[in-house]
Amino acid sequence: MDFHLPGWVPRGEPNDAEEVVAMRTFILTVALGGMLAGTAGGTGSICERDRFRTDVPGIVIDRLTALRWEIKTNLDGTANLADPHDADNAYTWTSPPGETPEGEDGTAAGLSYAAADGTAFTSFLASLNGGACFQGQCDWRLPTPEELLTIVTPAYPTCLSAPCIDSIFGPTVPFHHWTAGTIDTIKSFAWSVSFVDGSLDYFWKLEDYPVRAVRGGL
Repeated sequence: MDFHLPGWVPRGEPNDAEEVVAMRTFILTVALGGMLAGTAGGTGSICERDRFRTDVPGIVIDRLTALRWEIKTNLDGTANLADPHDADNAYTWTSPPGETPEGEDGTAAGLSYAAADGTAFTSFLASLNGGACFQGQCDWRLPTPEELLTIVTPAYPTCLSAPCIDSIFGPTVPFHHWTAGTIDTIKSFAWSVSFVDGSLDYFWKLEDYPVRAVRGGL
């Protein structure tokens, strides 16, 4: 999916450092802030209870955003792709288009790195949504950039101790994690959130990065 921010006005090229910083600030102060403020409005009872619930095994339920998050396990430095919850696992966002008569990038043949057909989708999410499905729910997906930023703690740029996430989510690799968001103007790049410092960035979709599944929402 493409990553659209209502109200965001681009100021430069997508890969420009100042543009990335400006977009991070916009998300955290306008788009994300407005979403959370809207959720917490009304009676304010959300403020009187713990934000996170873990009464469903393997899942964190966020009362603030109504999102259901997968809990990770087994951070021991060794990936175990047979276990989709293993925190050491890393996945690609897309798959290589293969060699074409025009060259290896496939662009001349109308191919690109835009498709959501990397191992994050064909292995990780397929495992969660296949068979009996994880916790009986078959609609697990990658989070949007905005959604993943909601579990960064504390918010960018004040996180001083990695990983920047509540331990209730299980062990987390202090590294970039894929989101579902694609760069509108550079389809071969997708957005990621760093649990090293809570920042937002984007990378080539063929890179291997950790993922965390989510479902539900506002």
